[in-house]
Amino acid sequence: MEEIMFRRKHAYHFNSSDAEQRQAKINELKSAFGPLSARGEKYCSEACLIRYLEARNWNVTKSKKMLEESLKWRVAYRPEDIRWVNVLKLLCSLNPSQVIKQMLTAF
Repeated sequence: MEEIMFRRKHAYHFNSSDAEQRQAKINELKSAFGPLSARGEKYCSEACLIRYLEARNWNVTKSKKMLEESLKWRVAYRPEDIRWVNVLKLLCSLNPSQVIKQMLTAF
């Protein structure tokens, strides 16, 4: 029953269990980006492309847009550079009321 409940609708012409069709979509998304920087390649592995394609029901246009937005976010916020020690230092430098205010404004 749960399987039916969470089954995704796929485009009528695309069979996600067909390995050849899946690879064609992956290649199409890959070529839509063209050459990537080393940083871009880090976040655009084949496994990553598959996750974005699956999230958008194998729609290459929607997957490309979603991935582009994710890459822009990564450039802007650089989450890979965040270290817990730096977060701890920041929190310790604030008084308790500032910490609460920061937490509340984050949402």
